[in-house]
Amino acid sequence: MTRHLAGTVCDLHNIEAELELKLIELLGDSLFDRYHRVFDRFVFGYRERGWILSRIYPFEDLLCLPKKRALRHFRQACGLGKVEKSSGQVRAGSGGCNWTGCANTLRTLWTYLNCRIEPQKLKGQSYNAVQLELRKYFVGRAFDADGTKKRAGRLADARNAAVNWCCTKVND
Repeated sequence: MTRHLAGTVCDLHNIEAELELKLIELLGDSLFDRYHRVFDRFVFGYRERGWILSRIYPFEDLLCLPKKRALRHFRQACGLGKVEKSSGQVRAGSGGCNWTGCANTLRTLWTYLNCRIEPQKLKGQSYNAVQLELRKYFVGRAFDADGTKKRAGRLADARNAAVNWCCTKVND
């Protein structure tokens, strides 16, 4: 049974590697050159680029909208659309709204923040100007005045604010 499960894990790894090579090939299309210039500013990886592109391509569909509405639709595509759900009753700590949109894209952006922006030092890498600005913004929201990192919902709010900041920067 252990050999069978180990073989299954190896098969899944090979499939994942093949899919990633196909993704890299697809992302190499000249249609995405404009998108890559923006993604390069944030140093997004191939998987991050693929998830985001799957939600926002073609970007021209957003450009025909007024700027505020386009930003709202872009945020929705990234999993940061806010929809107020209120029955007139206020629940403690609920904030009265929920996030809507693509949960996978939001998780991808959260993982990017968690792995590339939150750590003080990246092994063998340095931050570029956009990443430094994002890190400064995130740290300002994720840490209390005494330097302790916020927890649970307050940390989630800081991450959501940082992802919103990314969306605003991408739209600029």
